[in-house]
Amino acid sequence: MKLFGFWAAVGAGVCLTAHAANIPATPQKPVVDNYHGQAVTDPFQWLEDAENPDVRQWTEAQNAVAREYLDNLPERAWIERRLRQLLQVETPSYFGLQWSGGRLFALRFQPPRQQPELVVMAGPDDTNNVRVVLDLNRYDSSGRTSMDFFAPSPDGKLVAVCISENGSEVGTLHFFNVENGNKLPDVVPRVQYPTGGGSVAWDATGEGVFYTRYPAPGERPAGDLAFYQQVFYHRLGDAIERDRHEIGRDFPKIAEIDLSSGPGGWLLATVANGDGGEYAHYLRSPSGQWQQVTRFEDKVKQVHFGRDPLYLEWPRDESLYLLSFKDAPRGQILRIPLRQPTLAQARTILPEHERYVVQTFLPSASGLYVHYLAGGPSRLIWLDRFTSNQFTVPLRASGLGGTPAAVNQMLVPRGDELLYRTASFIHPPAWHLYNPGQSIFSTHLTALQDTTAEDYDDTQVTRVEVTSKDGAKVPLNIIHLKGLRLNGQSPTLLTGYGGYGISLQPSFDPARRLWLEQGGVWAIANLRGGGEFGEPWHHAGQLTNKQNVFDDFLACAEWLISSNYTRPEHLVIRGGSNGGLLMGAALTQRPDLFAGVIAQVGIFDMLRVERDPNGVFNTTEFGTVQNREHFQALYAYSPYHRVRDGTKYPAVLLTTGWHDGRVNPAHSRKMAARLQATGTTAPVLLRTSFTTGHGIGSAFNDRVAELADVLAFAARHSKMKYSAILRGPWSGAVTTTSVWVKARLLDDGMVARLVVSRQPDFSNPIFSNPDRSRRNNHNLVSLQLSQLIPDTSYFYALEIDGRLDTARTGQFRTFPAGPASFTIAWGTCAKTGSTSDVFDRIREHQPLLFINAGDFHYLDISSNSVRRFRAAYDRVLASPQQAELYRNIPFAYVWDDHDFGGNNCNKNTPSRPAARQVYQEYVPHYPLAAGRGNVPIYQSFDIGRVKFLITDCRSERDPANLPDNERKSMLGARQKSWLKQQLLQAKDRYPLIVWIGSVGWLGERGTNYYPLISTNRYGLLKHEELIAAAREAVARGRRIPPATDQEHWCAYATERREIANFIKQNQITGVIYLHGDAHSLSADDGSNGDYATGGGAPIPTMGAAPLDQDPSVKGGPFSHHVYRPRPPEGCFGLLHVEDLGEQIRVTFSGRNNKDEEKIRMSLSVPVKAAAKIP
Repeated sequence: MKLFGFWAAVGAGVCLTAHAANIPATPQKPVVDNYHGQAVTDPFQWLEDAENPDVRQWTEAQNAVAREYLDNLPERAWIERRLRQLLQVETPSYFGLQWSGGRLFALRFQPPRQQPELVVMAGPDDTNNVRVVLDLNRYDSSGRTSMDFFAPSPDGKLVAVCISENGSEVGTLHFFNVENGNKLPDVVPRVQYPTGGGSVAWDATGEGVFYTRYPAPGERPAGDLAFYQQVFYHRLGDAIERDRHEIGRDFPKIAEIDLSSGPGGWLLATVANGDGGEYAHYLRSPSGQWQQVTRFEDKVKQVHFGRDPLYLEWPRDESLYLLSFKDAPRGQILRIPLRQPTLAQARTILPEHERYVVQTFLPSASGLYVHYLAGGPSRLIWLDRFTSNQFTVPLRASGLGGTPAAVNQMLVPRGDELLYRTASFIHPPAWHLYNPGQSIFSTHLTALQDTTAEDYDDTQVTRVEVTSKDGAKVPLNIIHLKGLRLNGQSPTLLTGYGGYGISLQPSFDPARRLWLEQGGVWAIANLRGGGEFGEPWHHAGQLTNKQNVFDDFLACAEWLISSNYTRPEHLVIRGGSNGGLLMGAALTQRPDLFAGVIAQVGIFDMLRVERDPNGVFNTTEFGTVQNREHFQALYAYSPYHRVRDGTKYPAVLLTTGWHDGRVNPAHSRKMAARLQATGTTAPVLLRTSFTTGHGIGSAFNDRVAELADVLAFAARHSKMKYSAILRGPWSGAVTTTSVWVKARLLDDGMVARLVVSRQPDFSNPIFSNPDRSRRNNHNLVSLQLSQLIPDTSYFYALEIDGRLDTARTGQFRTFPAGPASFTIAWGTCAKTGSTSDVFDRIREHQPLLFINAGDFHYLDISSNSVRRFRAAYDRVLASPQQAELYRNIPFAYVWDDHDFGGNNCNKNTPSRPAARQVYQEYVPHYPLAAGRGNVPIYQSFDIGRVKFLITDCRSERDPANLPDNERKSMLGARQKSWLKQQLLQAKDRYPLIVWIGSVGWLGERGTNYYPLISTNRYGLLKHEELIAAAREAVARGRRIPPATDQEHWCAYATERREIANFIKQNQITGVIYLHGDAHSLSADDGSNGDYATGGGAPIPTMGAAPLDQDPSVKGGPFSHHVYRPRPPEGCFGLLHVEDLGEQIRVTFSGRNNKDEEKIRMSLSVPVKAAAKIP
């Protein structure tokens, strides 16, 4: 009782630290601003001044409250531990690829290293010879120095790298020797700022670089130093003061410049007019003359140089290729001569697609690679310039699955080769190499592949369309584990962005796994304002249309609720930057719709945002208060101004970085203060990192710490019961006084105890001895407990590292000690990780025990791979339906072919050692009679006056095609001897003996008793009715299908007769045989199952299968017929045992996943006077 009180106190303590009274009051200093005659009062404008010591002190006080709350969430430590597991994988990730000087440059990242390294290699399959050019981790172990971008010289001998600190994105350009990593003395400051970014491009000789530069102090007023980006040229070895101005004095104040080198000394400058999606392009000739090619109003978004030809005798492609959206809202590709670069010379190379939007494109030697968007997912084609033929480029190599994927980087290294990086919601990034000169229809998966800590085959992605307020159809991507129960109880995290024409394409995030494996739903909305459907989609969520973005998001939230995925009390929303603005709008417009809101580096004061340096860049996206119409729209939705006193707001977590140059942290400060001032009782937390900025370039440890805070907060307020158990727990080996429980924990070194109680609140608990998870044992723990009370129901849970894990509790009932009535269930043949409702039907009957008599999974592992067998168990136990069954009904299990070594396998399968090892790791089994090691897994147990014998029909099985004689065996000599001994020992003690095997008992080799099963006839098949039908079919010339003998005792008829003769000779009665495998329900009262010489040993048989595999019929005939289910119908068997004293009545009920009884058979076994009570 005391321990239970301690666990309850932990939860109460968390609630106390979350109370609003712990948050310090913020002084209000009202300031009134006037916009077009509208007076607007701002009580917290003083928090904008980061130089004010009071603001720093206030921020630190807010941090202290946030830390106290977050650090006291019990799940947070487990979440951070799990995050590190998921993110620290065995192989590095490669991204940012560039080709130069015949070599491949890349950024390589492998946590727990804090920052990526810059590396060089011969090609994408040469990962064994990678050389590090620059590793900033060596210079700054804290990880707070990062690379903004890099550019190798044309010959690949030098590389220019822009470097910044503390996530500030204020970048300085440095130069390094590729061969030895030595740093050159040249240092170029003010190349990058978070407002307009930065860029660099080498000249044709590699002697110098063109680069972007911001004004130096004194060149312009202090408030303008983050604006007026221009282009300069620096020759290596020269003083910075000698750098030559190239272009930019006439560019807009909010210009954002990107530079790219072309062939023969040509240079292209792409100039964005802030963040609104307008671009102009300028071309520099080899002689140094600049010429404007496009203007903002031309709606040309991308320009690329033509490539060198495949063959020297072919002419050079001296062209510019343009992606134009003028009169083509989904994009068209134009071509203009390089030496006459005017739109008047443009020729359409690829017209606008009727459905898809051009995201980007790259010229190759003889064609164009075009990346289309289909509302989020990608479509990639190669256009042959000479034939105009188009070919679809596979997004992934064969065998990598068909889930919608996205292309997130492309590179043409040489000729017509394309290196491209793809990912999906459930597939990690991987680089592929496509070469139409070698194969038009296939692609090569390179060695540059990310790996995952977990398998995602148990994960489901659903894409739906949600109707928004004005009727617009908004895509919503929903990710969860297969088998999710749509009961409105799932903790759900909904995210979105909706701005700048940025498309939320399918992407892989290892952190999602943490949420999904706890039963959560992760939803991603493709909102207007993005670029998923082209320019109209962007414009529909831009400027005065911004409210559409919020309406779309709220419609998605309401759809998740109305579709029974979740309820408001389980729904948390999360977004960052522009997505943080979305969070603020959703919070203030529909506070009743969510349990929690997480806004990271968000924008909240839409009236003063343009006073920030980067805010000015955003005016082309959001609008400006200088425009009356824009002001009215901004004021209408500005989250800071929509906060209302007395409103019941959900829990809110605001995160920001002190050095954020993109979104002023003052937005989060003011929003936190305003929400706290409303008197809301839910926590409003402000988390400020003093070592990061907008999140770009943050150190690994900083990223993990923030993510752990975010997910712990989301888990708490979505009412997610976070568990440290990854698989299980499941119970087995139950006796009258004991139980055995196993589980897989989330990490190495966790100490677990089994906690058992007769009460669901775990009062008066009993504890097992502890066990510690070990990485070399897959973090599995094995917990046994004895001295229990017979015939008693118990609740159980695991105490892990001193905390009771109530997220995954289970139940079991100890066996009765004397004569008793009870029910067991059994079944076989389930698809791997099946989520069929057949498992729910079994659980609802609350049998004393469930026996899986084979084909627990269908992975057909034929190699001696412990890793693959562990993954197989993990996939099965990830199924919510199966996991709930095994937690609440004790489990006994013996394998068959598909879960032992492959279809129709035998003792010669190489997988046998691994299968046995993993069985012993995962399964809480009864004592294995053969002992430990690579031996069969036969076992026995008893319930009341019933003896159960489970035989292993695989481990010692001879090949089925051997001659059927006394040397051929299904069981092997050792197991057969054990079986006979067990039968003899049970003879006078147990009136009923239940023998369980994985394959059928009835049938004769070469005889097909049910010849018409291939006609798709389902339902109850009566043998006598089918004989006449078979004769009629033969008369019509139809060939009767041959019998399938391998998976049956009929292929081992000599051994079967030996066992039957043994039963007859020793006058053993009351034996019945339960099996699966046959993929049907069947019952025979023994009239067809007497295989003793001359008769005298009839054995009733009962078959229960398949749980959800395809149906079939094997063996027979069956006195009580056979039931062939209709897919996707699943079947199982119930064995009801009634001990009536003088006799034991046995009833078999063969049922389907609708709990309909399809076959029934009853029989009685007399109790001999000499039978003893066990």
